[in-house]
Amino acid sequence: MSTRAQLSETINRLLPGEQNKRIREAILAAASYSGSRTDQLRQSIDLANRLQTGRLIKGEITFDSDTEAELSGYVWVIDFQIFQPTTPTTLTVTAPHPTVERTDLFTGDDAGVIRYYPGSVDALGNSFFPSIPTGEVILEVVTRNPDSSNTVDPGTPSVTDWISKSATALQQMAGPLAISPLAGAIQDLIGTDPNGMLRRVPASRAGVYTTREGDGGFTSGWSKILRITIEPALQINYVITFQVLGVTPTYEKGDMWVIFLVDEDGDIITNSLQLFGSFTPARYKLVKVDNTHYELYLAHDQIDSLYSFRPIMLFGNDWRYEFFQQEEIVENLPAGDQYSFTLFGGLDGREVELRNSGTAIEWRYVGDPDWVNLVDLEEITGQDGDHGLNGWTPVFAVLSDGERRVLQVVDWVGGTGTKPTTGLYVGADGLKVSIGDGVDIRGPQGPAGSGGGGSGTYITDLDTWPVLKFDQNYRYVHEMTGPVEISAQLISPLAVTGNFCKLYIKANGVNKPTFTGDFEVIWDNWVNTAGHWNRLFAEYTPEGKVILQIEQAHLGTANDGTGSTTVTVKFDANYVQQHVVTTTTQIVIDTTGAQVGFETILYIKSDGVNKPFWDSDDVVVTYDNYLNLADVWNRFKLEWRPENKAILQIINT
Repeated sequence: MSTRAQLSETINRLLPGEQNKRIREAILAAASYSGSRTDQLRQSIDLANRLQTGRLIKGEITFDSDTEAELSGYVWVIDFQIFQPTTPTTLTVTAPHPTVERTDLFTGDDAGVIRYYPGSVDALGNSFFPSIPTGEVILEVVTRNPDSSNTVDPGTPSVTDWISKSATALQQMAGPLAISPLAGAIQDLIGTDPNGMLRRVPASRAGVYTTREGDGGFTSGWSKILRITIEPALQINYVITFQVLGVTPTYEKGDMWVIFLVDEDGDIITNSLQLFGSFTPARYKLVKVDNTHYELYLAHDQIDSLYSFRPIMLFGNDWRYEFFQQEEIVENLPAGDQYSFTLFGGLDGREVELRNSGTAIEWRYVGDPDWVNLVDLEEITGQDGDHGLNGWTPVFAVLSDGERRVLQVVDWVGGTGTKPTTGLYVGADGLKVSIGDGVDIRGPQGPAGSGGGGSGTYITDLDTWPVLKFDQNYRYVHEMTGPVEISAQLISPLAVTGNFCKLYIKANGVNKPTFTGDFEVIWDNWVNTAGHWNRLFAEYTPEGKVILQIEQAHLGTANDGTGSTTVTVKFDANYVQQHVVTTTTQIVIDTTGAQVGFETILYIKSDGVNKPFWDSDDVVVTYDNYLNLADVWNRFKLEWRPENKAILQIINT
């Protein structure tokens, strides 16, 4: 008989490696120890090498239809107990989603029953993995495809692999990591630091959030933009700033500041709710909805309005500031205390500048040639003496008083001695205590369009031709008499994304404009026939360049007629109008005060019978896609041109 050393050497040669260590130990124990010790080791080895919980044998799954699956031949183990159904299992399953891939699970439980758990798809198109009860074993993971095909995962499924995976130390991946983006609001992002380590990035500090598109269904519908969770015991100051871009018939853009201080009950003690740029302050409301939450709402009072918001800076924990993505537009604001915003730095989208002329404080819109007298210096300057107010210059802010805009003295600078009183308002004959006595420095409201549409004179005559500017929207009319080289000012803040220049240039048959600088011509249909008008639309983009379209008005089919109902369109401002067709309808052009570049967006609801008429002497059709079906909306865009005609595009919406 071999000695123990010889036996050990032979066993090590036949059963090498750490994985066979306990087997080698059992063989040596059987040769040297009592039977009870051998049995104990054999039992321990048996348990260690057996599957405790999981799929033991992969069976076969077939789908007889979109709603029925059959599984057979599967064997699984739960706590060392083996389960094997003796007959095939037929299950009713959920049909595939029509547009999104969905993951479904098939499991085995501790009663020997095969169960089915479908994944889910939310309204935004996000597919979510199903949850399963603790203790069940995943038998198959199946991707249900929109084309009714099914993809069975070839791997061995595990609850820890599919539900969650955690690690307490640095982990390395042998294969690629695929991450699918979620539609809608993103709660948290994952990024890498300079060392390549994964880091959590709060969504409040990245990304852009948008509202739904306004449908004009309400007189004034509201979108929820932001929720601020307050906790006075830990934080009393709340600050967040973000950029706003409103794609509306009159455009809104700029920065919004939400700053407030609360008391121990969560009530606002003081606030600074400010808008810097081109805004209508009445559209924004901060509401205290309960003792721990304030919510910011936006009024959707214009058709086709769509707003986006990009957070810039916040104070405190980021989770306190929650933005909302495409929230449902509601008809009324929630109950609670309401707080309004104040417009600074611009009036109706136009920048205001002030100066001391030596005899008076004067103001004007940036680009306007004339200065307007606000207040004579002698009315705000004290008498000579030890306590005189000589040399002080007021600092103004623009405040809203309903529909009015009033200048308030918020500070005095540059003087000596005692500083004059702040908080007063500029009145017609001096400084006033009451805001109601302040002078309204905003111009009169533009005329309303028929059918309830609004108007806005947001296009300014370009004063730097042939240099284009994009600090606001401009127009320019030019007749070619020789070579012209067009350039652009593209330095922020003089250039703002989305702003444009409408250029109407009459050809002379010889020269065509040239462009220097960062222009990208995306459409060039210039006609160089003497006397022909060309329309150039230049728009400033986020890439820091200008995209340019050179367009023509191709005469469409005349549609002369007389309607029993008339819709009047004007071009003395920009309008948005609506009309529902119920009988023969005629579009009538009112040329009173018409200015080149102004336009009317006319939404017309068809009755399926009558297509609107217009006078071909006044209208040139560039595109006509009118859909004459009952209750279908069509969009008419009419723009006044130097030819004294309206250019019309008809698009089915």
